[in-house]
Amino acid sequence: MGTLMAKLLLPTISSLAFLPTVSIAAKRRFHMEAMVYLFTTFFLVWTPASGPALTPQHTPSVPALTEAQLPEAACSGELHHACTGPGLSLLCLLRHDILEYFSVYGTALSMWVSLMALADFDEPKRSTFVMFGVLTIAVRIYHDRWGYGVYSGPIGSAILIIAAKWLQQMKETRRLFPDKSVYTHQIGPGLCFGALALMLRFFFEDWDYTYVHSFYHCALAMSFTLLLPKVNKKAGSAGPPAKLDCSTLCCACI
Repeated sequence: MGTLMAKLLLPTISSLAFLPTVSIAAKRRFHMEAMVYLFTTFFLVWTPASGPALTPQHTPSVPALTEAQLPEAACSGELHHACTGPGLSLLCLLRHDILEYFSVYGTALSMWVSLMALADFDEPKRSTFVMFGVLTIAVRIYHDRWGYGVYSGPIGSAILIIAAKWLQQMKETRRLFPDKSVYTHQIGPGLCFGALALMLRFFFEDWDYTYVHSFYHCALAMSFTLLLPKVNKKAGSAGPPAKLDCSTLCCACI
């Protein structure tokens, strides 16, 4: 039974790896990004283990698991809806489809705002691009939340936008932009962890959902932390920087 509970709870516990990312983002004065990460953490914590082959769209009727079926389903990584298991229904705060939608949406939006923070746009371009991502990602995930385009679309679009901006900067200054250290210490490692997370998510979860998905959470959180610049230069310099405490973050997400 202890192994079973560990299998059930490990993906939930691993999603708490985003909390240090929230703290680091707030400390670096990326307040909007910190709120998005906290929003994502909330829905990842409460979203039951599931996959594209096990969602209501692909499976018309999924019966509740019995006590005899629960250990086998959990250990095989094929647990569709933990909330339907005996004694676990109290853990369900929202409907499964809502939790599922916003966990994917929050993850994709976290990728988008992290890359937009890396681009370091001035206003109003920054808010315009962020809102563009907020709206288009919502529509894309509503249409299909399991395809590769859910994450490759925002990532590809953001990389094209960043590349266009940086190439223009290089053309104007006639030197490498940004500094070489940014590529070696920030962008390179961040993209490597992001690529690892996506490979785990789409290609290796069939091996062992519990452990692979948990490593996916950790790799993704590390990617966001590395991609964020050391300080938000657009946060303002008049007076001491604004503080973002835990109560403000919680109220914003509620």
